[in-house]
Amino acid sequence: MDAQEKLMSDYGQFKFKYRSDMPSQLKGLIHRDVIYLNKECGYRERTQIIAEEIGHGLTSAGDITAYNTADKRQQENIARLWGVERLVSLDGLIKAWKLGMDNLNDLADYFEVTPKYLVGALQTYCDKYGEQFDYSGYRFDLSSGIQIRKI
Repeated sequence: MDAQEKLMSDYGQFKFKYRSDMPSQLKGLIHRDVIYLNKECGYRERTQIIAEEIGHGLTSAGDITAYNTADKRQQENIARLWGVERLVSLDGLIKAWKLGMDNLNDLADYFEVTPKYLVGALQTYCDKYGEQFDYSGYRFDLSSGIQIRKI
């Protein structure tokens, strides 16, 4: 089961509809329990969008299509964080490290995301925990790439 199938299966309360008539800048949108996905997006980008839109469905309230208030920007950030933690979890990074993966391209392949998304995910963890932090018996150093070691 690939990452998209797993997300869709784990969050079966949502319906997923692929649309070819969405504006190119609109990659995904959730309305009630339906997640609309721009059919023109590639597999990895679509995986990222699915995770974020599920995050919106689980954490957001109301219409936040315009980020014109602090509350709407905060809801957007919470949904993005939810998606990042679901797709590129710290436990997943440890598993990848145990498999010998330590470069961005291999890690992006492992998580089925784009390298740009992976870099953003690592930055999200830096913002949340700092460049160096301990998690579940491992020391993470994200100051220059990704380094993990057992402590």
